[in-house]
Amino acid sequence: MDLNSDLYTIYSAFYGYDARVMTNSWGASSTTYDTYARDVDRFMHDNPDALVIFAAGNSGPGYHTVGTPACSKNCVAVGATGAFPSDEAIASYSSRGPANDGRIKPVVTAPGGDGSYYISSANNDPNQQPTCNIQGNPFMGTSMATPVVAGAAAIVRQYYTEGWYPTGSPVPGDAFTPQGSLIKATLIASAVRMTGVSTYPIDSTQGFGRILLDEALYFGGDETRAKEMFVADERTGLNTSEQDIYQVQVDNASLGIKAVLVWTDAPAASGANPAIINNLDLEVHSPGGQTFYGNNIVNYESQPGGSQDTRNVEEMFIRATAEVGTYSFYVIGTNVPQGPQPYSLIVLAGIANVPVYEKGPVPGKLALRSPGVLKTRGTVSFGLPRESDVKLSLYDAAGRQVAVLAEGRMEAGTYTMELDATDLGQGVYFLRLVAGRESLVAKTVLIR
Repeated sequence: MDLNSDLYTIYSAFYGYDARVMTNSWGASSTTYDTYARDVDRFMHDNPDALVIFAAGNSGPGYHTVGTPACSKNCVAVGATGAFPSDEAIASYSSRGPANDGRIKPVVTAPGGDGSYYISSANNDPNQQPTCNIQGNPFMGTSMATPVVAGAAAIVRQYYTEGWYPTGSPVPGDAFTPQGSLIKATLIASAVRMTGVSTYPIDSTQGFGRILLDEALYFGGDETRAKEMFVADERTGLNTSEQDIYQVQVDNASLGIKAVLVWTDAPAASGANPAIINNLDLEVHSPGGQTFYGNNIVNYESQPGGSQDTRNVEEMFIRATAEVGTYSFYVIGTNVPQGPQPYSLIVLAGIANVPVYEKGPVPGKLALRSPGVLKTRGTVSFGLPRESDVKLSLYDAAGRQVAVLAEGRMEAGTYTMELDATDLGQGVYFLRLVAGRESLVAKTVLIR
């Protein structure tokens, strides 16, 4: 590999050696969306299971100081907090955003050291020469915070590839390779409020906040420390005016609710402002009928109404206290000139079951039954004669997917679930069940 090559070529070589999480403790002072930033976005766009992480820079508290390539759209730009016990405050040197076109930078923060609290090697041995401390004491900078986030990203990837989602235990049949956008969404979903920073989220100092994986990764029996998860890692993607709808039943208001949408955007031209190409939007409908848009957040709370975000490839919805009932999450292809656009969505909440199934006996052949006519709610059942990779989707009369009711590896059996059509308009809809190489379609009519 020629180290004088462009970044796309360099990362492609790493990818060829099976690297999927790539950490970079370097950057330039220029804050323009330049060739470096474009190369990072192009590489991640062409290799959707890769995630590139960059130090935000050490240019201090001035606005627009996050340099290239950290100012790229798809990477995770990392700001620095002080080391414990000063990790609730941003480090004085940590570069601030936003990007020149108003995008959120940094994306997250992690301990990088500040003042009298530095970062040292965990395996430092003063009896061996040279030691890490002798070579570089004291360590501090966003260069120290960035590998912390890279290590967390590797753990997140392992969580999905070993099948810990959705049960909280490693189930080989649940294992899948996540998109880089899902790893990024999970890191953002884990971010917590830094009490030493005046606003959260989203601001030019800490982005979405300081990562704390325990807030995002669900493990069975760990109800007091982590919310349960719902994940959609959609590879087919959306074109302009298309939308997907996901419904999550929340049964514990005190745990709050958080949702993060992330997509890996196509590269923009060098110097572009704004740099976004494909614009998706997160729209959330609460059980009480309020509508929220991603990133419309004030003082730690998503606010109803407002306007859609047109700049960022990361969108968050967050409420400290959730409503009990069914939340509907719309992922909307607002403007997708280079589609279709894949995406990842993660929801953290006190979730009852997602989706809610009642399992019955194994049928002799693939089966699908839908309510012929329904007003707001009805019962859907499907039968699997053998263990299969399953996707059950709902389409409108124009052939647009409006909801995913079930997805993943499922055991043989008959499954019954509730279809909540509260947010759907009157008309004809079609259920499509895909199980392995077989598929079935059933029609239902929604009346008001």
